[in-house]
Amino acid sequence: MPTIDNGHYRQTNADKQSGFTGRLRAYELSPIPWFVMQIRRVFSTCTNLRLFRANFLKVPIRGETKAVICYLHSEVLERVRPKLERELAPGTLFVSNVFEVPGWIPEAVHKIDCSFCPQVYVYRVPAKVV
Repeated sequence: MPTIDNGHYRQTNADKQSGFTGRLRAYELSPIPWFVMQIRRVFSTCTNLRLFRANFLKVPIRGETKAVICYLHSEVLERVRPKLERELAPGTLFVSNVFEVPGWIPEAVHKIDCSFCPQVYVYRVPAKVV
């Protein structure tokens, strides 16, 4: 699976061999990380990544979204959670680097030998409550 790591898209050989052709959209509001993402993109071989300087809370999530990967603090994830529950289909993959989503139960927690990202939380968007 392709990954976006601090705004940098990495595609592994396995991804290339699997024929991954999905579209990737990355959002960053802070100007410095956004600028770094733009510079890194110049040197990337990725042709299916679009970068946006935008507030994710104000951007509608597209209906065909299959997965969302975030690197946000738990307090921000708590504010984002209602948007995800409202706009994503139940069962959509959601991955949070480092921080838990308050109110959700992870499907898996992967410990990683990395000081910047010691764990990754894997979720499925819960079914909508009527």
